[in-house]
Amino acid sequence: MFGVSGKNKPVKIRGFGGNLKYGIAAKDLKELLKKGCNLLQLPLSGARVCSYEDGTIVTEEFFSTLPDNSELVLLSKQQTWTGVICDIGQLLNTDRHADALIQAAKGLLSDENSSKRRKILSDLLQNLEDRSELESREEDADWFS
Repeated sequence: MFGVSGKNKPVKIRGFGGNLKYGIAAKDLKELLKKGCNLLQLPLSGARVCSYEDGTIVTEEFFSTLPDNSELVLLSKQQTWTGVICDIGQLLNTDRHADALIQAAKGLLSDENSSKRRKILSDLLQNLEDRSELESREEDADWFS
């Protein structure tokens, strides 16, 4: 099945953990997987594509509804992607300035009018707090309630 307009659909694809995006045009998901695996040198067997933004797995039906130039991530069999938060989490895990980035994200939360961006940043900050060492109700009231 062809894209909405009956021709190749242009998308932007990247590999897991990669910063570079590549433009690919494909008539269907099968062709996108083949071209993407060839470009990123991944095995085709078990490969899949998901949305960069939220990690939704792209099916053939979903592919046909994607807007042109959607950002996608090509994953090999063993890789998983949970969306842009995964990308931010990787950055924070490797960056020596993680605390400054967290503070900047908190600042964006208070200034931003976009509810979608606030939701993503809130989820990120909530998932970044390491509370594994806390053991009592006094130390972590949220967990015990």
